[in-house]
Amino acid sequence: MRLKFEAIYPLYAFKIVGNGWLIKGPIRTPKSKVISRDSPLVLGLLSNLNLDKGVGRFLEILSELLRLSQPVTGLLLGPANENVADLITKVQLKYGHNLLRWHGPVFGSSKEYLLSEIDVFLFSSSHPSEAQPLVVFEAIASGAVPIVSSLGCLKDDLPAGSIISDSHEEFVQKAVCLITDYCQGRRDLLSERTTAQNRLAELRDDHRGAFEKVIDEFLGIC
Repeated sequence: MRLKFEAIYPLYAFKIVGNGWLIKGPIRTPKSKVISRDSPLVLGLLSNLNLDKGVGRFLEILSELLRLSQPVTGLLLGPANENVADLITKVQLKYGHNLLRWHGPVFGSSKEYLLSEIDVFLFSSSHPSEAQPLVVFEAIASGAVPIVSSLGCLKDDLPAGSIISDSHEEFVQKAVCLITDYCQGRRDLLSERTTAQNRLAELRDDHRGAFEKVIDEFLGIC
């Protein structure tokens, strides 16, 4: 996106500030969120639920894990068109509405509460203009471990273990393996959550400093 901007406006000076500074609240795991082998992992996605934003991959990953009898449930948050709604309904009819919940658009405290339920945030966007989706940062701040595609800035922003190729087949296969390892205790979800939150705290500080510098320069010009 930056290269496109530079090509369109070659004569203008500009600065880019990351989205981390927009995370205002504490970066923490809610006390009510306890990982237990006796309770299923909640896989979640908050977005405009279209295929470019990864809802198809989400449903494919969830379905495969349920087919393998892994202890997981799905939570989808956001609006969807009729075609995507049909895909969601098919999975719900096959596995049960209790194993795939869809809340539609959410805002404010409802959004915060539902985000805090998510253990693993699956963001497999293939959108050609994907940059630095704030919702991934919001999910991490709420206590979710991210598994994301390598488009945009996220491949540089997040721990390497969170990033999977944006190839459809590879993303689905690797995500299923990662989540199975979480379910079976072969990977430490709590440790990876802490790593992601620590990284987000660093990004927030860096982005906040960059934003404040831009404001100072702007006020100096005025």
